[in-house]
Amino acid sequence: MILINYIIINLVIFLKSNNKEMSFENEKEARILLEKSRVRIDEIDNELCDLISERTSLAKDIVFSKQYY
Repeated sequence: MILINYIIINLVIFLKSNNKEMSFENEKEARILLEKSRVRIDEIDNELCDLISERTSLAKDIVFSKQYY
């Protein structure tokens, strides 16, 4: 939940601070940026999924370990 709140807060800050429009020399330049951005977002999403999976596994280990306290 903390991660989701962090992401939302950063998105709101970004949207409020970036009211200026980007300009491109041509459509090709815009498409290149779009594709690079989409690829990077996919990479970040995969990294987040991996981290969440690792965190879930560690939390499960903690739950199982606490059974022996």
